[in-house]
Amino acid sequence: MTNTVTQTASKRSNAALTGVISALKSRFDCYTMQRRAFAELNDLTDRDLEDLGLMRSDLARVAREEARKAYQG
Repeated sequence: MTNTVTQTASKRSNAALTGVISALKSRFDCYTMQRRAFAELNDLTDRDLEDLGLMRSDLARVAREEARKAYQG
């Protein structure tokens, strides 16, 4: 009986740990995508940004929003 309870608790702990690791990986991937998007937008000239309807002050917000959209499905 005790062995069964211990195994069940161990399985739950493993499942919880797997969920935490998965969530951390997803957040890191989102952050990495955000940094890449920001870097790509930041490489554009002011004229290119203007053609897109953006200003330099918009870049962090736009990169963040696009990365979140990509990872929310």
